[in-house]
Amino acid sequence: MPEDSRRNLSEGWCTEGEPWSLAQQRVDPAEWERIKRDFPISKAAEQTAALSLYMFTGLIPTNQDNQSGGADGRNGAVDALLTAATGERQIMEVVSSLDPQYRNSSAAVNKFERIIAASYQGATSWALSLERGWESQRLTELAPQITDALSGVEEEGEANSNEIKIHPFVTAQRIQIAGQPTVFVSSRNAGASSFGGSYLEALTDYLANDLTIERKLNKLEREGERLGATRRHLFIGMASTGKHGGLLPSSPSFFTWGEFTPPRVIDDLWLEGGTGELYHWALETGWIFHRTHV
Repeated sequence: MPEDSRRNLSEGWCTEGEPWSLAQQRVDPAEWERIKRDFPISKAAEQTAALSLYMFTGLIPTNQDNQSGGADGRNGAVDALLTAATGERQIMEVVSSLDPQYRNSSAAVNKFERIIAASYQGATSWALSLERGWESQRLTELAPQITDALSGVEEEGEANSNEIKIHPFVTAQRIQIAGQPTVFVSSRNAGASSFGGSYLEALTDYLANDLTIERKLNKLEREGERLGATRRHLFIGMASTGKHGGLLPSSPSFFTWGEFTPPRVIDDLWLEGGTGELYHWALETGWIFHRTHV
């Protein structure tokens, strides 16, 4: 985000909604456990979405796409039916912003880490960060170069703990851990495209042009009509990696930055990225955020 350095991320926030610490006081423990069983941890994103909406809206989610065992899910079903105390029906689709290309490359990153850790003989532990553009590299061929570079840094006796650029696509930082010195690799920033303009404009563009989002919106429209749903929710697990990693919502100030044009189909949009905040856009009220850490 080119303008991040010129923004005060602690100011200009969107409205703060009810925090988790207050919302949880309304939770029925039996219903909470029922939801966890209905949305198994094998589909963690759906479980997170279902529990979050139950927590902050009171809507009761049921899994419509469970085709395991004796479940009655069906192909093309919406991810969750959300039922209000009045019997009103709403629906939800859940998706991750992690692009398939990056998901498929994660195995290569893990192998890269194993090769370096196995051959590294230094006295210092390191955290390596793959930077944007690493996908153009053959990581198995790059690994020996990185091992040599780390050894060279140690021989030069650089004692600071700041990040050190050891390759055009790799930075290294000393870390203190117990046990045998080793090397860890993070690709948090890898492949995350920067964008010009504002956060909300970039989010609008992503929602308007991503093919996975398009399929989810089509399902919401189709299933909304079939089920007589009064509202349609899209819940996105925002990844910090891949080409959409730059869209990770790391400050409530992002949601006052630019103009947001939502997809026509949805009434509610939820963004969750493991940052300690859950962001919610509603057709009538715009953006708010909920603190999700206890």
